[in-house]
Parts: sequence; C-alpha cells; structure tokens
Amino acid sequence: MAYQLADPAVQQFHRQLDTGQYEVICGQAAQGFCASGAAGDAMPVLKGVHEKLGNTVSAKRGAWNVGSTTSGTFVRIQYNTTFALGPGVETFTWIKIANTFKLYGYNVQSNALLKPAAKNLYFVPIGDTPTTEISKLIAHYQEKFGIEARILPSIAPSANDMDENRQQFIAESLIQTMTRDYANLATDGSSVLIGITGQDMYPRGEGWQFCFGWRITDARAAIVSTARMNLDYPGEPITEAKASRGCP
Repeated sequence: MAYQLADPAVQQFHRQLDTGQYEVICGQAAQGFCASGAAGDAMPVLKGVHEKLGNTVSAKRGAWNVGSTTSGTFVRIQYNTTFALGPGVETFTWIKIANTFKLYGYNVQSNALLKPAAKNLYFVPIGDTPTTEISKLIAHYQEKFGIEARILPSIAPSANDMDENRQQFIAESLIQTMTRDYANLATDGSSVLIGITGQDMYPRGEGWQFCFGWRITDARAAIVSTARMNLDYPGEPITEAKASRGCP
C-alpha cells in the first residue's frame, strides 16, 4: 500500500532532522517544498522544530489518505510522534514520483513549540548522590538525543521533603526544593532541571507505593530516584518488587 512505501521516507526524514541535515532534506524534497527552490526558506523552520522538540524518540502512524490530481499522486499521513522534549502530531504530504516518494509538505503541531526552546539541561544531585552515576546519564542524553548537559552543585533536601512514616522522599516536595534552590534557572525559560537521588520516593498525589521519577512539565523540572532501579531494595522480597508498582 502507498503508506507502507512512505514509511521509510518518514524514517529517513527523522534521521536527517535529528542530525541537522536540513539542507539535505530540502535537496531531496519535491520542487516547491522549499519556496521558490530556496532552501533558506525552509531550513529555519526545520531547525526551529529540532531545537524546540529535540531528537525523535518514536513515531506511530495515524490517519492517512491517497489522492490523485493532474499534478500526480499524493499521500498524506499523520504520525503521533514522541520527541525528546515533548509529543507532537506530524503531517507529511508526499508526492509519488516513479517508485519513490518526495516530500511535498510538512507540518507539526506540538505544545512544546509554543514555549521557548530549552537550551540548557542541568542535573542536580540531591544530598550525597554520587556524580559518577550522573555522568553516565549525561553521556546517554548526548548520544541518544544530542542534548548537552552539565552537573550542578548538590542540594540538601529540606525536612518537609521526607515522609518520616514511610521513610521515603515526597517527589512533588523535592521538586519544589530544587526549583527554589535554583530559582534563577527554574525561571529563565530556557533551562531544564533534573534532580537525581539515591533515596526511595513516592508521589503524594497518587496512590503509588513508589516511583522511579516524577516531573512537572510546566516547571521544566523532574526528579529521578535510583533506589529501585534493580526493582528491589535491601530487605524487600524480590517477588514483591514489581515494575507495575512504579510510575507508568
């Protein structure tokens, strides 16, 4: 079917977008995709999409249709795409030329495009969390998403961040402490803060026993706990440590 032939073209588009090959995208597109054949008109748009949404994580095909005119056969396909910095709905219009498809139109809708691009990613150790583990995360983000990051000085959790009865951090409270201690970055509109703790935690607003991570999207802030990354903790029967008890 036509959409099956277009799928590889979408995958190639994402690879090129992720690696900043905007000029290549324009060069391979159908005549007219770049206004008056000038790549310079489309390149800033493609660059802006990449800067605000980050690299492609996954893409699932949605609605599609095929139509023919005197100009040729067109395939219009929507994709529900997850980018590194937020979800979006992409609409591709391809024109069939011989047995290949050339990009004729592209549009993406995402709330992340309405916000200033996040230019800085910071990891914040909570308490005595070792920075060696965080360095591995930085390497991962750089390799997988092409995002530069740095480690900030550690912060001390406040007394209100700990639920003494459960001996767990409260995820929402911990984020508040982090954004308060780094208020200048939390409010500059271009930074993302990710706290890392080795202590077990849970979200007070949910009925969960624990969570691996918690985020507040509008605040561009999140907390990750490594306490149960092996799905158990000292003293807990391994049969009780199930991923289904963690954050979805």
